[in-house]
Amino acid sequence: MTIEDLREFMTITINATVDRLILDVNELSNTMRVSGASNKEIYETLEDDLKQSGRIFGAFKNKSKATISNGVENAANITSEQVFSQAGVQRFMWVTTGGNVCPDCQDRAGLTGKMSFFANLGLPKSGFSVCREYCQCQLVPIEYDAEGIQFVKIKNNKK
Repeated sequence: MTIEDLREFMTITINATVDRLILDVNELSNTMRVSGASNKEIYETLEDDLKQSGRIFGAFKNKSKATISNGVENAANITSEQVFSQAGVQRFMWVTTGGNVCPDCQDRAGLTGKMSFFANLGLPKSGFSVCREYCQCQLVPIEYDAEGIQFVKIKNNKK
């Protein structure tokens, strides 16, 4: 993924989040209207949902927060990948983090390979897995020594 890809992905995700908000507001408004609610009652219900971070606006806030957080993390990953590439790092290992690892990521734990291998398999946070953009896994460089920092070395690579 490049920065340009990330920019396009973020734009699509933000637009989809706003579209979902509009659909949810319209659905609630129409349901209340059919049930006999006045415009004032609909407005007050929506205002309360906004103030309380209810079902509609709470979901919007959570999705917006996740989109921004993941965008920052993906930008950092892109930059790290560029730095590793410039340093000659060619092989990486899939490392799971956190206590609650999804089955897709658990199956990848310990796999080693080139970045192209992982790009085809599905990168962390790329949406391929059950945990989708909430993935906490990392690809760490292997067989690399920079400024006295020894990274993980693997003897028996799976791939």
